[in-house]
Amino acid sequence: MAVRAILRRLPPVLHGWVLMAWRVKRALVAYRVTMLAAGVAFYAMLALFPAIAAIISLWALVLDPQDMARQIGEVSRLMPPGAARLVQDQAREIGEHTQAGLSATALGGLTIAMFVASKGVRGLLVGLAVVHGETERRALWQRGLMILALTLGLVVTTQVAIAFVALFPLAIEMMGLEGPFFTLIGLLRWPVLLLAMMAVIAVFYRYGPYRQTPRWEWIRVGTLGATLLWLLGSGGLSLYARHVANLGQLYGSLGAVVVLMLWFWLSAFVVLLGALINVQMGRSPRDDAEPTSA
Repeated sequence: MAVRAILRRLPPVLHGWVLMAWRVKRALVAYRVTMLAAGVAFYAMLALFPAIAAIISLWALVLDPQDMARQIGEVSRLMPPGAARLVQDQAREIGEHTQAGLSATALGGLTIAMFVASKGVRGLLVGLAVVHGETERRALWQRGLMILALTLGLVVTTQVAIAFVALFPLAIEMMGLEGPFFTLIGLLRWPVLLLAMMAVIAVFYRYGPYRQTPRWEWIRVGTLGATLLWLLGSGGLSLYARHVANLGQLYGSLGAVVVLMLWFWLSAFVVLLGALINVQMGRSPRDDAEPTSA
C-alpha cells in the first residue's frame, strides 16, 4: 500500500498523525459527510427566521423589541458579512413590527422553529451515528425524546447567548466600569460564547449517537478541533465572500442567502468532522478496515 510505504519513511512522531489524517480523509468520502452536512444546513436555514421572530417576541416581555433586534445583530457578527446583514435586516424588520408582550407571533414562531430545528437535529444525529459506525438501537420514543431534549437545549442556549450579549454590557455599565477595562471585559463575551459552543458540541458528541460504551469528555481533540475549525472557517468564508467571490453579482439578491447556507453547511460539516476525528483517534494503528459507506 502506497500510504504504508510513505508512513514508514516518516519520523515516528509524525506517523500517528499522518495515519489519522489519511483515515479521516478516507472516512469523509466513504460516509458522504458533505451531503450529511448539506441536509442539516437546509433545516437550519428553514428554522432561522421563525426562530428570530420567536426570540424577539419572547424577549419583548422584558426588553424593547428593537433593542433585542440590535442584540441579535451583535450575535450575527460571528457570521460572514453577507449572512450577518441578512440576519440583521430581518431582525430589524421583525423588531419594528413586534409589540411588547406575549403574542401569537412568539408562540407560532417558536412552534415552527422547534419543529424545523428538530429535523436539523435529527439529521445531525444521523450523521453522528454514521461517522461512529453505530446502528441506532434506541426505541423510537427514546430517540424522539433525545431529539426533543437536544433541540430544547439548542433553543435555550441560543436564548442565553443572546441574553449574555445583550445584558452583559448593561451590567458592566451598572458597575461603573470605564475605559480600557470596560472594553476588555466587553470583549470577553466572545471567548465565553466560543466556550459555550464547545460545550454544546461536546453534549452532541456524548448523547447524540447511540454507542454501547459512550464516554463523557469535555475536552477531546475532535471537540476542540471542531470549535477552532468553525472559528477559522467562518473567518475564511467571510474573507472569501468579501474579497474573492462576488456572490451578489452571480446570484443577485440571493447572494446573502447563499452565504448563509454555506455558513450553516460549514458549521454542520466541522461538527461531523470533529466527531470523525474523535472516532479515528480511538482506533488501533493496525486497524485499517475500510469504512462502510452510508
